[in-house]
Amino acid sequence: MSPNDARRELKAVSRMPYGLARVAEAEKLARRIETEGPESMLAEAQLDLIEAYTFSEESPKAFLTMAQVLRLWDERPELFDETDRSNLFMVFRWVTSDLVDTLQISRPQAMAAFDDMQRRFRHAGHGLSGVFSNRFRYAWHAGDADTEAHLAEWLATPRDDYSDCKACEPGIRAEYLCEHGRYDEVVALQSQLNGSCNVEPTRGQAALSLAYLMLGNADEAEAARQRAMRRMTPKFPTHLAAPRGQLLEILLRSGRVEQALRRLRTADGVLLAGADTPLAHIRFLLNLLAGLSAVLASQGATPTGLTTIDAPTIADLHRHVHGLVQDLARRFDERNGNTYYARRMAAALAAKPGCPISDAPRAPAPVSAPITPSDRTDGDRDASDRVATDRAGRARADASSAQDPIMTATPQTRMAADAKTLGKLSTDRIRRTLESMEVKFGEDEDGDIVALFDDHYFLFRVSGKNDDVLRIDGRWRAWLPADRRMDAIEAANEWNDNHLFPRAGVSSDNDGDTILRVDRMADLEFGVTDAQLRNELSVAISTGVEYFEFVEDRFPGAVEAAEAWRAARRAAQAN
Repeated sequence: MSPNDARRELKAVSRMPYGLARVAEAEKLARRIETEGPESMLAEAQLDLIEAYTFSEESPKAFLTMAQVLRLWDERPELFDETDRSNLFMVFRWVTSDLVDTLQISRPQAMAAFDDMQRRFRHAGHGLSGVFSNRFRYAWHAGDADTEAHLAEWLATPRDDYSDCKACEPGIRAEYLCEHGRYDEVVALQSQLNGSCNVEPTRGQAALSLAYLMLGNADEAEAARQRAMRRMTPKFPTHLAAPRGQLLEILLRSGRVEQALRRLRTADGVLLAGADTPLAHIRFLLNLLAGLSAVLASQGATPTGLTTIDAPTIADLHRHVHGLVQDLARRFDERNGNTYYARRMAAALAAKPGCPISDAPRAPAPVSAPITPSDRTDGDRDASDRVATDRAGRARADASSAQDPIMTATPQTRMAADAKTLGKLSTDRIRRTLESMEVKFGEDEDGDIVALFDDHYFLFRVSGKNDDVLRIDGRWRAWLPADRRMDAIEAANEWNDNHLFPRAGVSSDNDGDTILRVDRMADLEFGVTDAQLRNELSVAISTGVEYFEFVEDRFPGAVEAAEAWRAARRAAQAN
Protein backbone atom coordinates (compact mmCIF):
# COMPACT_ATOMS: atom_id res chain seq x y z
CA MET A 1 0.00 0.00 0.00
CA SER A 2 1.39 3.41 -0.95
CA PRO A 3 1.69 6.15 1.69
CA ASN A 4 -0.99 8.17 -0.10
CA ASP A 5 -3.39 5.22 -0.14
CA ALA A 6 -2.73 4.49 3.54
CA ARG A 7 -3.23 8.13 4.46
CA ARG A 8 -6.50 8.28 2.52
CA GLU A 9 -7.85 5.10 4.16
CA LEU A 10 -6.80 6.21 7.65
CA LYS A 11 -8.62 9.48 7.12
CA ALA A 12 -11.74 7.67 5.91
CA VAL A 13 -11.80 5.46 9.01
CA SER A 14 -11.28 8.47 11.31
CA ARG A 15 -14.42 10.05 9.86
CA MET A 16 -16.61 7.06 10.67
CA PRO A 17 -18.89 7.32 13.72
CA TYR A 18 -17.67 5.50 16.81
CA GLY A 19 -18.97 1.97 17.08
CA LEU A 20 -18.38 -1.62 15.99
CA ALA A 21 -18.27 -0.77 12.28
CA ARG A 22 -15.40 1.65 12.85
CA VAL A 23 -13.64 -0.91 15.06
CA ALA A 24 -13.84 -3.53 12.30
CA GLU A 25 -12.44 -1.17 9.65
CA ALA A 26 -9.69 0.11 11.97
CA GLU A 27 -8.64 -3.46 12.81
CA LYS A 28 -8.57 -4.45 9.17
CA LEU A 29 -6.54 -1.41 8.15
CA ALA A 30 -4.05 -1.78 11.03
CA ARG A 31 -3.41 -5.44 10.11
CA ARG A 32 -2.96 -4.54 6.46
CA ILE A 33 -0.46 -1.77 7.19
CA GLU A 34 1.40 -4.07 9.59
CA THR A 35 1.81 -6.75 6.88
CA GLU A 36 2.04 -4.65 3.71
CA GLY A 37 3.30 -1.29 4.94
CA PRO A 38 4.04 1.50 4.74
CA GLU A 39 5.94 1.08 7.98
CA SER A 40 5.86 4.83 8.55
CA MET A 41 2.07 4.65 9.03
CA LEU A 42 2.05 1.78 11.53
CA ALA A 43 2.07 3.92 14.69
CA GLU A 44 -0.76 6.10 13.41
CA ALA A 45 -2.83 3.05 12.44
CA GLN A 46 -2.45 1.44 15.86
CA LEU A 47 -3.19 4.68 17.71
CA ASP A 48 -6.33 5.11 15.60
CA LEU A 49 -7.30 1.53 16.45
CA ILE A 50 -6.99 2.32 20.17
CA GLU A 51 -9.25 5.33 19.65
CA ALA A 52 -11.84 3.14 17.89
CA TYR A 53 -11.73 0.59 20.72
CA THR A 54 -11.89 3.23 23.46
CA PHE A 55 -15.11 4.77 22.21
CA SER A 56 -16.96 1.53 21.53
CA GLU A 57 -18.12 -1.51 23.44
CA GLU A 58 -14.71 -3.08 22.67
CA SER A 59 -12.79 -0.85 25.11
CA PRO A 60 -10.93 -3.65 26.96
CA LYS A 61 -9.09 -4.42 23.73
CA ALA A 62 -7.51 -0.96 23.90
CA PHE A 63 -5.43 -2.09 26.90
CA LEU A 64 -3.73 -4.87 24.93
CA THR A 65 -3.21 -2.72 21.85
CA MET A 66 -1.74 0.02 24.03
CA ALA A 67 0.88 -2.47 25.25
CA GLN A 68 1.77 -3.23 21.63
CA VAL A 69 2.09 0.47 20.79
CA LEU A 70 4.33 1.08 23.80
CA ARG A 71 6.55 -1.81 22.76
CA LEU A 72 6.78 -0.32 19.26
CA TRP A 73 7.64 3.06 20.80
CA ASP A 74 10.41 1.48 22.86
CA GLU A 75 11.87 -0.48 19.94
CA ARG A 76 11.20 1.80 16.93
CA PRO A 77 10.67 5.41 18.10
CA GLU A 78 11.60 6.70 14.65
CA LEU A 79 8.22 5.40 13.37
CA PHE A 80 6.40 8.03 15.46
CA ASP A 81 6.19 11.50 13.95
CA GLU A 82 5.42 14.56 16.07
CA THR A 83 1.65 14.03 15.91
CA ASP A 84 2.01 10.34 16.76
CA ARG A 85 4.16 11.17 19.78
CA SER A 86 1.56 13.59 21.09
CA ASN A 87 -1.28 11.13 20.44
CA LEU A 88 0.67 8.31 22.12
CA PHE A 89 0.51 10.01 25.50
CA MET A 90 -3.07 11.19 24.99
CA VAL A 91 -4.41 7.71 24.22
CA PHE A 92 -2.33 6.33 27.11
CA ARG A 93 -4.37 8.70 29.32
CA TRP A 94 -7.61 7.43 27.81
CA VAL A 95 -6.72 3.79 28.34
CA THR A 96 -5.66 4.23 31.97
CA SER A 97 -8.77 6.32 32.64
CA ASP A 98 -10.86 3.26 31.75
CA LEU A 99 -9.04 0.80 34.00
CA VAL A 100 -11.40 1.19 36.98
CA ASP A 101 -14.49 0.86 34.76
CA THR A 102 -13.44 -2.47 33.32
CA LEU A 103 -13.74 -5.54 35.53
CA GLN A 104 -11.57 -7.54 33.14
CA ILE A 105 -8.46 -5.61 34.20
CA SER A 106 -7.15 -6.78 37.57
CA ARG A 107 -5.99 -4.40 40.26
CA PRO A 108 -2.29 -5.44 39.93
CA GLN A 109 -2.48 -4.84 36.18
CA ALA A 110 -3.99 -1.40 36.77
CA MET A 111 -1.36 -0.42 39.34
CA ALA A 112 1.44 -1.52 36.98
CA ALA A 113 -0.11 0.56 34.19
CA PHE A 114 -0.24 3.67 36.40
CA ASP A 115 3.39 3.22 37.44
CA ASP A 116 4.44 2.80 33.81
CA MET A 117 2.39 5.83 32.77
CA GLN A 118 3.97 8.06 35.41
CA ARG A 119 7.47 6.88 34.48
CA ARG A 120 6.91 7.49 30.77
CA PHE A 121 5.30 10.91 31.23
CA ARG A 122 8.12 12.03 33.50
CA HIS A 123 10.81 10.72 31.13
CA ALA A 124 9.18 12.51 28.17
CA GLY A 125 9.07 15.79 30.10
CA HIS A 126 5.28 15.93 30.27
CA GLY A 127 3.33 17.22 33.25
CA LEU A 128 1.72 14.73 35.59
CA SER A 129 -1.72 16.30 36.05
CA GLY A 130 -3.42 13.73 33.82
CA VAL A 131 -1.55 10.88 35.49
CA PHE A 132 -2.63 11.95 38.97
CA SER A 133 -6.19 12.64 37.83
CA ASN A 134 -6.55 9.08 36.52
CA ARG A 135 -4.95 7.65 39.65
CA PHE A 136 -7.39 9.61 41.83
CA ARG A 137 -10.34 8.44 39.76
CA TYR A 138 -9.25 4.81 40.18
CA ALA A 139 -8.81 5.23 43.94
CA TRP A 140 -12.22 6.91 44.24
CA HIS A 141 -14.21 4.32 42.32
CA ALA A 142 -12.27 1.42 43.83
CA GLY A 143 -13.01 2.70 47.35
CA ASP A 144 -9.33 3.00 48.30
CA ALA A 145 -8.43 4.33 51.74
CA ASP A 146 -5.88 6.76 50.28
CA THR A 147 -8.31 8.46 47.87
CA GLU A 148 -8.04 11.84 49.60
CA ALA A 149 -4.25 11.75 49.27
CA HIS A 150 -4.56 11.10 45.54
CA LEU A 151 -7.09 13.94 45.23
CA ALA A 152 -4.74 16.35 46.99
CA GLU A 153 -1.86 15.25 44.77
CA TRP A 154 -3.90 15.90 41.64
CA LEU A 155 -5.19 19.30 42.76
CA ALA A 156 -1.68 20.41 43.75
CA THR A 157 -0.24 19.56 40.33
CA PRO A 158 -0.15 22.33 37.67
CA ARG A 159 -2.29 21.88 34.57
CA ASP A 160 -0.58 20.74 31.38
CA ASP A 161 -1.39 19.56 27.87
CA TYR A 162 -2.69 16.22 29.18
CA SER A 163 -4.90 17.58 31.97
CA ASP A 164 -8.64 17.09 32.13
CA CYS A 165 -10.49 19.89 30.38
CA LYS A 166 -11.15 22.98 32.50
CA ALA A 167 -14.88 22.22 32.59
CA CYS A 168 -14.34 18.63 33.74
CA GLU A 169 -12.07 19.29 36.72
CA PRO A 170 -14.69 20.92 39.00
CA GLY A 171 -17.36 18.52 37.71
CA ILE A 172 -15.26 15.51 38.75
CA ARG A 173 -14.73 17.01 42.19
CA ALA A 174 -18.43 17.79 42.59
CA GLU A 175 -19.39 14.22 41.75
CA TYR A 176 -16.84 12.82 44.19
CA LEU A 177 -17.89 15.12 47.03
CA CYS A 178 -21.59 14.48 46.42
CA GLU A 179 -21.07 10.71 46.40
CA HIS A 180 -19.43 11.02 49.82
CA GLY A 181 -22.14 13.25 51.32
CA ARG A 182 -19.99 16.39 51.46
CA TYR A 183 -22.79 18.58 50.18
CA ASP A 184 -21.57 21.93 51.54
CA GLU A 185 -18.33 21.45 49.63
CA VAL A 186 -20.28 20.75 46.43
CA VAL A 187 -22.21 24.01 46.86
CA ALA A 188 -18.93 25.85 47.42
CA LEU A 189 -17.92 24.79 43.87
CA GLN A 190 -21.08 26.23 42.29
CA SER A 191 -19.39 29.15 40.51
CA GLN A 192 -17.02 26.71 38.78
CA LEU A 193 -19.69 24.32 37.49
CA ASN A 194 -20.67 26.19 34.34
CA GLY A 195 -18.01 25.06 31.86
CA SER A 196 -18.98 23.26 28.67
CA CYS A 197 -17.71 20.01 27.15
CA ASN A 198 -19.23 16.68 26.15
CA VAL A 199 -20.26 15.90 29.77
CA GLU A 200 -20.39 19.33 31.38
CA PRO A 201 -22.18 21.21 32.80
CA THR A 202 -24.62 18.29 33.08
CA ARG A 203 -22.39 16.24 35.41
CA GLY A 204 -21.53 19.08 37.77
CA GLN A 205 -25.03 20.55 37.83
CA ALA A 206 -26.61 17.16 38.58
CA ALA A 207 -24.31 16.75 41.58
CA LEU A 208 -25.05 20.31 42.66
CA SER A 209 -28.81 19.70 42.42
CA LEU A 210 -28.62 16.59 44.59
CA ALA A 211 -26.43 18.43 47.11
CA TYR A 212 -28.93 21.28 47.40
CA LEU A 213 -31.79 18.80 47.78
CA MET A 214 -30.00 17.01 50.62
CA LEU A 215 -29.32 20.36 52.28
CA GLY A 216 -33.03 21.21 52.12
CA ASN A 217 -32.84 23.99 49.51
CA ALA A 218 -35.60 23.04 47.07
CA ASP A 219 -35.42 26.14 44.86
CA GLU A 220 -31.69 25.88 44.19
CA ALA A 221 -31.99 22.11 43.71
CA GLU A 222 -34.60 22.57 40.99
CA ALA A 223 -32.67 25.39 39.29
CA ALA A 224 -29.54 23.20 39.09
CA ARG A 225 -31.57 20.20 37.90
CA GLN A 226 -33.03 22.21 35.07
CA ARG A 227 -29.57 23.47 34.08
CA ALA A 228 -28.35 19.87 33.99
CA MET A 229 -31.31 18.76 31.86
CA ARG A 230 -31.02 21.70 29.48
CA ARG A 231 -27.47 20.82 28.46
CA MET A 232 -27.69 17.02 28.58
CA THR A 233 -26.65 15.52 25.26
CA PRO A 234 -26.05 11.76 25.45
CA LYS A 235 -23.76 10.65 22.64
CA PHE A 236 -25.62 7.35 22.57
CA PRO A 237 -28.63 6.06 24.54
CA THR A 238 -26.60 4.82 27.55
CA HIS A 239 -24.21 7.77 27.84
CA LEU A 240 -24.12 10.02 30.96
CA ALA A 241 -25.54 7.24 33.11
CA ALA A 242 -24.27 8.55 36.47
CA PRO A 243 -25.79 12.06 36.26
CA ARG A 244 -28.98 10.61 34.83
CA GLY A 245 -29.19 8.37 37.90
CA GLN A 246 -28.69 11.39 40.15
CA LEU A 247 -31.46 13.28 38.37
CA LEU A 248 -33.84 10.34 38.87
CA GLU A 249 -32.90 10.17 42.55
CA ILE A 250 -33.65 13.90 42.84
CA LEU A 251 -37.09 13.47 41.29
CA LEU A 252 -37.96 10.55 43.54
CA ARG A 253 -36.60 12.02 46.78
CA SER A 254 -38.43 15.27 46.09
CA GLY A 255 -41.78 13.55 45.59
CA ARG A 256 -42.07 13.73 41.81
CA VAL A 257 -42.58 10.00 41.39
CA GLU A 258 -44.60 10.06 38.18
CA GLN A 259 -42.05 12.33 36.51
CA ALA A 260 -39.28 9.88 37.40
CA LEU A 261 -41.32 6.92 36.16
CA ARG A 262 -42.02 8.75 32.93
CA ARG A 263 -38.28 9.14 32.36
CA LEU A 264 -37.77 5.43 33.08
CA ARG A 265 -40.46 4.59 30.53
CA THR A 266 -38.73 6.73 27.90
CA ALA A 267 -35.14 8.03 27.78
CA ASP A 268 -33.65 6.40 30.88
CA GLY A 269 -35.27 2.97 30.64
CA VAL A 270 -32.39 1.59 28.57
CA LEU A 271 -30.09 2.12 31.56
CA LEU A 272 -31.95 -0.53 33.56
CA ALA A 273 -30.35 -3.12 31.27
CA GLY A 274 -26.87 -1.63 31.11
CA ALA A 275 -24.71 1.42 30.57
CA ASP A 276 -21.53 2.10 28.63
CA THR A 277 -19.41 0.40 31.35
CA PRO A 278 -20.16 -1.71 34.43
CA LEU A 279 -19.00 1.19 36.62
CA ALA A 280 -21.41 3.60 34.93
CA HIS A 281 -24.16 1.03 35.32
CA ILE A 282 -23.73 0.48 39.06
CA ARG A 283 -23.48 4.21 39.68
CA PHE A 284 -26.78 4.77 37.84
CA LEU A 285 -28.42 1.91 39.69
CA LEU A 286 -27.22 3.06 43.12
CA ASN A 287 -28.76 6.50 42.65
CA LEU A 288 -31.97 4.98 41.34
CA LEU A 289 -32.05 2.52 44.26
CA ALA A 290 -31.68 5.39 46.73
CA GLY A 291 -34.55 7.25 45.11
CA LEU A 292 -36.79 4.18 45.06
CA SER A 293 -35.92 3.38 48.68
CA ALA A 294 -36.95 6.90 49.68
CA VAL A 295 -40.48 6.41 48.32
CA LEU A 296 -40.91 2.67 48.90
CA ALA A 297 -42.94 2.98 52.08
CA SER A 298 -45.42 5.46 50.64
CA GLN A 299 -45.44 4.51 46.94
CA GLY A 300 -44.61 0.79 46.87
CA ALA A 301 -47.92 -0.15 45.24
CA THR A 302 -47.72 2.58 42.57
CA PRO A 303 -47.77 1.12 39.02
CA THR A 304 -44.59 1.79 37.04
CA GLY A 305 -45.97 1.33 33.54
CA LEU A 306 -42.68 -0.34 32.54
CA THR A 307 -42.90 -2.93 29.78
CA THR A 308 -39.23 -3.83 29.25
CA ILE A 309 -38.83 -5.58 32.63
CA ASP A 310 -41.14 -7.47 34.97
CA ALA A 311 -41.67 -4.70 37.50
CA PRO A 312 -45.34 -3.68 37.58
CA THR A 313 -45.05 -1.68 40.82
CA ILE A 314 -42.42 0.47 42.50
CA ALA A 315 -41.88 -2.30 45.06
CA ASP A 316 -41.16 -4.73 42.22
CA LEU A 317 -38.84 -2.23 40.55
CA HIS A 318 -37.04 -1.70 43.84
CA ARG A 319 -36.44 -5.47 44.17
CA HIS A 320 -35.24 -5.67 40.57
CA VAL A 321 -32.79 -2.80 40.93
CA HIS A 322 -31.58 -4.10 44.30
CA GLY A 323 -30.78 -7.46 42.69
CA LEU A 324 -28.78 -5.83 39.90
CA VAL A 325 -26.83 -3.74 42.39
CA GLN A 326 -26.08 -6.75 44.59
CA ASP A 327 -24.50 -8.62 41.70
CA LEU A 328 -22.40 -5.71 40.46
CA ALA A 329 -21.37 -4.67 43.98
CA ARG A 330 -20.11 -8.18 44.68
CA ARG A 331 -18.02 -8.22 41.51
CA PHE A 332 -16.54 -4.76 42.08
CA ASP A 333 -15.75 -5.44 45.74
CA GLU A 334 -14.06 -8.72 44.82
CA ARG A 335 -11.91 -6.90 42.28
CA ASN A 336 -11.14 -4.02 44.65
CA GLY A 337 -10.57 -6.13 47.77
CA ASN A 338 -12.94 -4.16 50.02
CA THR A 339 -16.65 -3.58 50.76
CA TYR A 340 -17.03 -0.11 49.26
CA TYR A 341 -19.97 -0.94 47.01
CA ALA A 342 -21.67 -3.13 49.61
CA ARG A 343 -21.60 -0.12 51.93
CA ARG A 344 -22.89 2.19 49.22
CA MET A 345 -25.73 -0.25 48.55
CA ALA A 346 -26.64 -0.29 52.25
CA ALA A 347 -26.72 3.52 52.27
CA ALA A 348 -28.99 3.54 49.20
CA LEU A 349 -31.39 1.08 50.84
CA ALA A 350 -31.63 3.37 53.88
CA ALA A 351 -32.34 6.54 51.85
CA LYS A 352 -35.10 8.87 53.04
CA PRO A 353 -37.17 11.51 51.20
CA GLY A 354 -35.68 14.96 50.73
CA CYS A 355 -37.37 18.35 50.64
CA PRO A 356 -40.50 18.27 48.46
CA ILE A 357 -40.66 20.08 45.12
CA SER A 358 -43.95 20.57 43.37
CA ASP A 359 -44.73 18.21 40.52
CA ALA A 360 -47.23 20.65 39.04
CA PRO A 361 -46.98 20.47 35.24
CA ARG A 362 -45.18 23.36 33.60
CA ALA A 363 -47.01 24.60 30.55
CA PRO A 364 -44.95 25.12 27.42
CA ALA A 365 -44.09 28.75 26.82
CA PRO A 366 -46.55 29.89 24.15
CA VAL A 367 -45.44 31.72 21.02
CA SER A 368 -48.37 34.07 20.65
CA ALA A 369 -47.40 35.48 17.28
CA PRO A 370 -45.07 34.49 14.48
CA ILE A 371 -41.53 35.74 15.01
CA THR A 372 -40.67 38.09 12.17
CA PRO A 373 -37.42 39.44 10.73
CA SER A 374 -38.09 42.81 12.33
CA ASP A 375 -37.97 41.11 15.73
CA ARG A 376 -34.40 39.99 14.96
CA THR A 377 -35.16 36.40 15.83
CA ASP A 378 -35.66 34.50 12.58
CA GLY A 379 -34.76 36.51 9.51
CA ASP A 380 -35.46 35.44 5.95
CA ARG A 381 -35.41 31.65 6.00
CA ASP A 382 -35.07 31.44 2.20
CA ALA A 383 -32.30 34.02 1.86
CA SER A 384 -29.73 31.85 3.61
CA ASP A 385 -26.21 32.18 2.24
CA ARG A 386 -24.69 29.02 3.66
CA VAL A 387 -21.02 28.58 4.18
CA ALA A 388 -19.18 25.46 3.06
CA THR A 389 -20.70 22.19 4.22
CA ASP A 390 -19.36 20.20 7.13
CA ARG A 391 -15.67 19.50 6.90
CA ALA A 392 -15.02 16.90 9.53
CA GLY A 393 -12.35 17.41 12.12
CA ARG A 394 -11.34 14.52 14.27
CA ALA A 395 -13.68 14.99 17.19
CA ARG A 396 -12.63 12.92 20.19
CA ALA A 397 -15.04 12.20 23.04
CA ASP A 398 -14.29 11.92 26.75
CA ALA A 399 -12.74 8.62 27.75
CA SER A 400 -15.55 8.03 30.23
CA SER A 401 -17.79 7.01 27.30
CA ALA A 402 -15.83 3.82 26.55
CA GLN A 403 -17.82 0.58 26.69
CA ASP A 404 -17.13 -2.82 28.20
CA PRO A 405 -18.49 -6.01 26.61
CA ILE A 406 -18.55 -8.13 29.78
CA MET A 407 -21.81 -6.66 31.00
CA THR A 408 -24.72 -9.04 31.45
CA ALA A 409 -26.58 -7.36 28.59
CA THR A 410 -24.77 -6.57 25.35
CA PRO A 411 -25.28 -3.20 23.60
CA GLN A 412 -27.44 -5.00 21.05
CA THR A 413 -29.64 -6.39 23.81
CA ARG A 414 -29.88 -3.02 25.49
CA MET A 415 -31.15 -1.50 22.24
CA ALA A 416 -33.72 -4.22 21.57
CA ALA A 417 -36.47 -2.56 23.59
CA ASP A 418 -35.89 0.77 21.88
CA ALA A 419 -35.98 -0.91 18.46
CA LYS A 420 -39.63 -1.71 19.12
CA THR A 421 -40.39 2.03 19.06
CA LEU A 422 -39.24 2.37 15.43
CA GLY A 423 -41.83 4.46 13.61
CA LYS A 424 -42.40 7.23 11.12
CA LEU A 425 -41.16 10.71 11.90
CA SER A 426 -43.91 13.20 12.74
CA THR A 427 -44.34 16.60 14.33
CA ASP A 428 -46.34 14.97 17.11
CA ARG A 429 -43.41 12.65 17.93
CA ILE A 430 -41.10 15.66 18.06
CA ARG A 431 -43.50 17.34 20.50
CA ARG A 432 -43.65 14.25 22.75
CA THR A 433 -39.88 13.90 22.71
CA LEU A 434 -39.33 17.54 23.65
CA GLU A 435 -41.85 17.15 26.45
CA SER A 436 -39.94 14.13 27.78
CA MET A 437 -36.81 16.34 27.71
CA GLU A 438 -38.71 18.99 29.73
CA VAL A 439 -38.30 21.52 26.93
CA LYS A 440 -40.75 24.43 26.82
CA PHE A 441 -41.88 25.11 23.25
CA GLY A 442 -44.58 26.66 21.11
CA GLU A 443 -45.52 26.87 17.43
CA ASP A 444 -45.18 29.53 14.74
CA GLU A 445 -47.78 30.38 12.13
CA ASP A 446 -46.59 27.53 9.89
CA GLY A 447 -47.14 24.95 12.61
CA ASP A 448 -43.40 24.44 13.13
CA ILE A 449 -42.17 23.92 16.67
CA VAL A 450 -40.09 26.75 18.14
CA ALA A 451 -38.15 26.98 21.40
CA LEU A 452 -35.59 29.24 23.03
CA PHE A 453 -32.39 27.91 24.58
CA ASP A 454 -30.34 30.55 26.40
CA ASP A 455 -32.34 33.04 24.28
CA HIS A 456 -31.21 31.43 21.02
CA TYR A 457 -34.08 30.64 18.66
CA PHE A 458 -34.48 27.02 17.49
CA LEU A 459 -37.02 25.71 15.01
CA PHE A 460 -37.93 22.01 14.63
CA ARG A 461 -39.81 20.75 11.61
CA VAL A 462 -40.56 17.78 9.41
CA SER A 463 -39.75 18.27 5.73
CA GLY A 464 -38.97 16.31 2.60
CA LYS A 465 -41.21 14.92 -0.11
CA ASN A 466 -42.44 12.14 2.17
CA ASP A 467 -42.17 14.02 5.47
CA ASP A 468 -39.17 11.91 6.47
CA VAL A 469 -36.49 14.56 6.96
CA LEU A 470 -35.92 16.06 10.40
CA ARG A 471 -34.68 19.64 10.15
CA ILE A 472 -33.49 21.68 13.11
CA ASP A 473 -32.46 25.30 12.61
CA GLY A 474 -30.96 27.57 15.21
CA ARG A 475 -30.24 31.28 15.20
CA TRP A 476 -27.89 33.25 17.40
CA ARG A 477 -29.57 35.69 19.77
CA ALA A 478 -27.42 38.53 18.45
CA TRP A 479 -26.30 39.68 14.98
CA LEU A 480 -23.48 41.57 13.31
CA PRO A 481 -23.49 44.60 11.02
CA ALA A 482 -23.19 43.96 7.30
CA ASP A 483 -19.54 45.05 7.19
CA ARG A 484 -18.58 42.13 9.46
CA ARG A 485 -20.01 39.48 7.15
CA MET A 486 -16.58 38.08 6.22
CA ASP A 487 -15.66 37.84 9.90
CA ALA A 488 -18.82 35.81 10.47
CA ILE A 489 -18.02 33.53 7.53
CA GLU A 490 -14.51 32.95 8.85
CA ALA A 491 -15.93 32.00 12.28
CA ALA A 492 -18.43 29.60 10.69
CA ASN A 493 -15.76 28.00 8.51
CA GLU A 494 -13.45 27.58 11.49
CA TRP A 495 -16.22 25.80 13.37
CA ASN A 496 -17.08 23.56 10.40
CA ASP A 497 -13.41 22.67 9.96
CA ASN A 498 -13.19 21.33 13.51
CA HIS A 499 -16.66 19.99 14.36
CA LEU A 500 -18.85 17.32 12.84
CA PHE A 501 -22.04 19.18 13.75
CA PRO A 502 -23.97 21.35 13.72
CA ARG A 503 -23.37 22.97 10.35
CA ALA A 504 -22.71 26.65 10.83
CA GLY A 505 -23.81 29.21 8.27
CA VAL A 506 -24.30 32.90 7.60
CA SER A 507 -27.24 34.77 6.08
CA SER A 508 -28.59 38.30 5.87
CA ASP A 509 -31.89 39.58 7.23
CA ASN A 510 -34.16 42.10 5.56
CA ASP A 511 -32.20 44.98 7.07
CA GLY A 512 -28.92 43.70 5.65
CA ASP A 513 -27.48 42.65 8.99
CA THR A 514 -25.41 39.46 9.28
CA ILE A 515 -27.13 36.52 10.92
CA LEU A 516 -25.22 33.52 12.32
CA ARG A 517 -27.10 30.25 12.18
CA VAL A 518 -26.79 26.51 12.60
CA ASP A 519 -28.71 23.60 11.17
CA ARG A 520 -28.87 19.84 11.40
CA MET A 521 -30.80 17.58 9.05
CA ALA A 522 -31.41 13.84 9.28
CA ASP A 523 -32.93 11.63 6.59
CA LEU A 524 -35.22 9.26 8.49
CA GLU A 525 -36.80 7.53 5.50
CA PHE A 526 -36.80 4.15 7.22
CA GLY A 527 -38.19 5.44 10.50
CA VAL A 528 -36.68 6.45 13.83
CA THR A 529 -36.80 5.02 17.35
CA ASP A 530 -37.64 7.12 20.40
CA ALA A 531 -34.04 7.06 21.61
CA GLN A 532 -32.68 8.03 18.20
CA LEU A 533 -35.10 10.92 17.89
CA ARG A 534 -34.26 12.17 21.36
CA ASN A 535 -30.56 11.93 20.54
CA GLU A 536 -30.99 13.90 17.30
CA LEU A 537 -32.83 16.68 19.11
CA SER A 538 -30.50 16.86 22.10
CA VAL A 539 -27.35 16.81 19.96
CA ALA A 540 -28.67 19.60 17.74
CA ILE A 541 -29.67 21.76 20.71
CA SER A 542 -26.53 21.26 22.77
CA THR A 543 -24.02 21.62 19.94
CA GLY A 544 -25.97 24.58 18.55
CA VAL A 545 -25.74 26.37 21.90
CA GLU A 546 -22.06 25.43 22.04
CA TYR A 547 -21.50 27.12 18.67
CA PHE A 548 -23.32 30.24 19.79
CA GLU A 549 -21.10 30.39 22.88
CA PHE A 550 -18.15 30.12 20.51
CA VAL A 551 -19.29 33.12 18.43
CA GLU A 552 -20.09 35.16 21.54
CA ASP A 553 -16.46 34.78 22.57
CA ARG A 554 -15.42 35.69 19.01
CA PHE A 555 -17.61 38.80 18.82
CA PRO A 556 -17.66 40.42 22.27
CA GLY A 557 -20.28 43.11 22.77
CA ALA A 558 -22.67 41.78 20.12
CA VAL A 559 -25.12 40.28 22.62
CA GLU A 560 -25.12 43.44 24.74
CA ALA A 561 -25.80 45.54 21.62
CA ALA A 562 -28.67 43.25 20.61
CA GLU A 563 -30.23 43.45 24.07
CA ALA A 564 -29.94 47.23 24.05
CA TRP A 565 -31.66 47.36 20.64
CA ARG A 566 -34.51 45.17 21.87
CA ALA A 567 -34.91 47.24 25.04
CA ALA A 568 -35.10 50.45 23.03
CA ARG A 569 -37.63 48.89 20.67
CA ARG A 570 -39.84 47.73 23.56
CA ALA A 571 -39.68 51.20 25.10
CA ALA A 572 -40.67 52.80 21.81
CA GLN A 573 -43.61 50.41 21.42
CA ALA A 574 -44.76 51.14 24.98
CA ASN A 575 -44.92 54.85 24.16
